[in-house]
Amino acid sequence: AGVGAGAGAGAGAGGGAGEEVALLVLSSIAFSAGFGREVMKDIEDAKGDALRGVRSLARVYGLERAKQVVVFSYSAAVLLSAVPFFLADTSYFLNPAYLLPILVADALFVHASFRLFFGGEEKQLRKETLVAVAAGLVAFVAGALVRL
Repeated sequence: AGVGAGAGAGAGAGGGAGEEVALLVLSSIAFSAGFGREVMKDIEDAKGDALRGVRSLARVYGLERAKQVVVFSYSAAVLLSAVPFFLADTSYFLNPAYLLPILVADALFVHASFRLFFGGEEKQLRKETLVAVAAGLVAFVAGALVRL
């Protein structure tokens, strides 16, 4: 969710209605990605949480349902990430400075989603998604500040 705060500083700088929509979309992307990472951490911690009686999403609804929530969250982030690139009257509109790093982030989130469902280790996948979040942050800031 910290990525959303960074996006707000750059996206809101223009002050136009398009920039406000971009801010909302970027914040939604950051929320979706961050939420997915948190649920993935719940999956990783499920055994320890069981010993302590913690009621995480993974423990209450089961690991498979938690994995579905993670994949849905990452998918939402990936799908929403295309929106700023096509928002006219914004700094992100057809801006390769946004597109290139967001494609890296998207590829990592899609890869992590597939690996999660097909037996990937959550700890390693969380590291991978941390790189994806960093690439997303670069995309948010570069799209706001760099015109190519």
